[in-house]
Amino acid sequence: MLDKIFWELLKEIKTINITACSKTQNSKIFSIGKGKVKVNIITPTTIKFIEFGMWGYVYEKNVEIQFKNIYLWRYNEDKSLITLEHLRYGENNPFFLFNLIPVKNELLRSSSAILCGNDNYTAEIKLKEHSFILKSFVNGPNKNEEILYFYS
Repeated sequence: MLDKIFWELLKEIKTINITACSKTQNSKIFSIGKGKVKVNIITPTTIKFIEFGMWGYVYEKNVEIQFKNIYLWRYNEDKSLITLEHLRYGENNPFFLFNLIPVKNELLRSSSAILCGNDNYTAEIKLKEHSFILKSFVNGPNKNEEILYFYS
C-alpha cells in the first residue's frame, strides 16, 4: 500500500531542495542546492524526473553551479518494489541506484547497499503530506556523508 501511495506522490512533485553534510566533520553542511523538477509519466510503471537548478558550496561564497539530473523511477507493483535509476549515460543506458521497499509506515528503504569504488550507498525515503525526503548515505574509507533531497 505504501508503495502505491508513494508512486502517486511522485507524479505531483515540482521542486527539490538538497543539503549535503559530512558526518566526519560533526555533521557540517558543505553544500546546498535548489531547483525544479519536471515529471514525465512514460508508462503507468515508469516516471522520469528531470531536475535542474543551482548548487552551491557553503564555504565558497558566490560559487554556484547549475545542475541537471535525469532519473527514472520504475514501479513493480507485484513485488512492492520501486527502482531508481540515473540516466547519466543516456536514455538507453540507465545506471542502477536503488531498489526501494516499504519497511514501515511512511518509510521506504533500499533493499541493499550499492558498492561504487570503495564506497557503499544506501537510501531511505520518508513520506510527508504532498512531499518526501530522500536520504542518501555514502560510507567508505574516506567518506561518511548524508545527502538530503526534499521533494515537494
